[in-house]
Amino acid sequence: MTKYEIGRQIGNRRVITTSGEPVGQLYDIEMETNGKLNSLIVLPDANAKANLPKDDKGKFVIPYSMVNAIGQYIVIKG
Repeated sequence: MTKYEIGRQIGNRRVITTSGEPVGQLYDIEMETNGKLNSLIVLPDANAKANLPKDDKGKFVIPYSMVNAIGQYIVIKG
């Protein structure tokens, strides 16, 4: 049950860079079959200036290795 709790705890959080630039809002998470977090799918803000890879629907795909902190916001390196 623990892997589902992670999604509930961080769902719909705002994503920003370490310099405070807004990126967007957490939309979904991708996990490996062993439960390890793989990446965050983020719905970009209209004015987001981040240069991050996007999926075919225009959402940012942020590798979990870029996550610096999770609290009130999800902070990514960049």
